[in-house]
Amino acid sequence: MLDWASLEPGRVERAAAGLVQAYTKGTATPIDGAGGDDAQDLRQVHGDGSITIYEVKSFTGRLNRSRERQIAESFTRAVKLHRPHTWVLVVPMDPTPREERWLTGLRPERGRPPKVVWWGKTWLDMQMAHDPAWRFYVEGAAVELLERAAEHFRETMVGTGGQLFARQIALMRRGDELSPYWRWHVSEGPDGSVVRTLQARRLDAAERDPISLNVTFSFHQGDPRADLVKASFLDVIAYGGSVEVPGEFIAAIDTTVVSDATGRLLDIGEEENTEKFVIESIPDMTGLPRAATLVALNDDSERAEIPITLIDRVAGQQGQTLRGRDALGLVEVRVIRNFDEVGAGPGKLTVTTDTRGCFAHEAVPILKWLTVMDTGGTTSIMLGPVEITRSDPEQPRTVTHLTQYRYARALEVIGAAIGRAFRLPEEVSSENVSAALKAAAALSGQRAPLPYTGVEREFAEGDRAKVLAFPSEGAHVVAGMPWKVTIGEDVVTLDNLAAYADATTLANREDIAAGSTRTAILECLQGATMWLIKAPESMPVGTMTIGGEG
Repeated sequence: MLDWASLEPGRVERAAAGLVQAYTKGTATPIDGAGGDDAQDLRQVHGDGSITIYEVKSFTGRLNRSRERQIAESFTRAVKLHRPHTWVLVVPMDPTPREERWLTGLRPERGRPPKVVWWGKTWLDMQMAHDPAWRFYVEGAAVELLERAAEHFRETMVGTGGQLFARQIALMRRGDELSPYWRWHVSEGPDGSVVRTLQARRLDAAERDPISLNVTFSFHQGDPRADLVKASFLDVIAYGGSVEVPGEFIAAIDTTVVSDATGRLLDIGEEENTEKFVIESIPDMTGLPRAATLVALNDDSERAEIPITLIDRVAGQQGQTLRGRDALGLVEVRVIRNFDEVGAGPGKLTVTTDTRGCFAHEAVPILKWLTVMDTGGTTSIMLGPVEITRSDPEQPRTVTHLTQYRYARALEVIGAAIGRAFRLPEEVSSENVSAALKAAAALSGQRAPLPYTGVEREFAEGDRAKVLAFPSEGAHVVAGMPWKVTIGEDVVTLDNLAAYADATTLANREDIAAGSTRTAILECLQGATMWLIKAPESMPVGTMTIGGEG
C-alpha cells in the first residue's frame, strides 16, 4: 500500500482531490485556493440543489489539538458560507473511534448541522486501486520500475500474433497509467510515419497538472523560406489559426511540468530531435456554422458568386479571425479584426483559392469569380441579403484568369457531349487550349474559325459526276471533320463536328474530269473563312455536301 506519510503535502492534496473528482465522475469541482477557497477544496452541486463540500488535508499519523483546530475552523466556515447538506473530510489517515466521534460531533454556531463524513486512507487506497495512474502520479518512479521489471519478463513470452496483439493492448493500458491527467495517443500519419499526440484525460488537466512549453525559434535573416514561416507564425500569434514550423527553425524546447508522473510521460531530460512544431488555435463555434455567399462585383456590373460556409473563429493576442470555405475546400476565406473592431469595423477580408487537380465543373465558378476580380472587382460576404464584410476595390490585373475560365468552361461542354468529367491539367499548351475552345464553341451551336483555306475530301468513283456538277465558284461546303482535343494525357476525338465554308471553288476540277484522282480539293475564295461547326444530324459523318446559295 502507498506510504502517504512519505509524500510532500502538495502532492498528497492534489492526488486526493483528483481521486474525489474521479469518484464523482467530474461533478465535484476543484476550487482554486490562490485567492482563498472559501473553505471548500471541492464543491459538488447535486440535482436537487443540495451541496457537498470536500475539505482535503494532508495530515498523516494522529490528530492533535492543532490539527483539530484547523479542521474545525474549515468546517465552521464552510457551513456558514455554503450551508452544505454534506461535509466530507478527505485525509490520508483512518480515524480512531475517538477521532471519528470528535469529527461527527462538530456543530455549527447556528443552523442545522450537515451530515459529516470521514474519507480516510482506506478510501483513498481503494480509489487508487481502480486507476494505477494515480499511484504512479503520487509515488513516482520507484513503483513504476517494479512494474516494468515484471513487464519485461512478459515481453519475452510473445510468440504468436494473438500474444502480440494482447501485449499491444496491455502496453496501451500501461501508457494510460503513467499520468491521471495526460496520455499519449499514437496513430499513423498519411505518409506512414508514427504520430504521437499528447491528449488530456480530464477536462481540468491543464489546470490541475499544467504543462508549460518555452520554445526558442531561430529564423535566419535573408532566408526567404524563413521569412515566410516567420510571417505565418507571427500572424497566428496575433490573430489565431494554424502554423507548422519546421525543426530547422527551432533552437530549443524547454518543458516544465508540475508532477513527476507527467515528466516521465513526456520523457523530460531525454534528447529528441524535433521535426516540426505545430501551433493550432482552439476554435470558437458560437453561432456557427452559417451558410453565406462570397460575391465579386466589378464596375461593369459583372457578378460572380461562390457558396461558402462560415465555419469557426479563432483568436490571438491582437484580434480574431473568422474562417470559412466552400464545400470542396477549394476556396478559403478569412476575416481578420482587431479586438477593438470586433462587431464594428469590416475587418480585413482575404480569399485563397486552389483549383489544381479539380474537375472543370468544380473550377468554373471559382475561375469566374477570379475573372471578375481581375477587372478591379470588390469582394463581399453576404449572409442572405445582409453584407457582413467587404474588401477594398482591387486594381485591374495585367495577368488574368479569363483564359483559364474559358478553358474550364470548354472542358465542361466537351465532357457533357461525351458523358465524361475532365480534371484541369496541371500544364496545357496554347494549341490545346485553342482546340478545346473551338470544339466547345461548335458543340454549343456557334462557329469557330479554322486556320485552313480549304478542305480535301475523298469521294466514291460513282460520285465523280456529282462532284463535277458542283458550281465552279461560291459553293457552300460541309465536310465531316473528326476533331482531336488533348486534355492532359487524354486525346479525345469528337466525331460529330464538321468544317464549313460559304464561298469555295473546286480547285482540281480538270484532274477530276480526267479521272486521275478521287480527291476533291475545295479552296476558299478570297476573303472567305472556313469554320468548325456541329455536323448536321442528317449528314452521315465523313461525307461532303456542296450546295448553292442559302
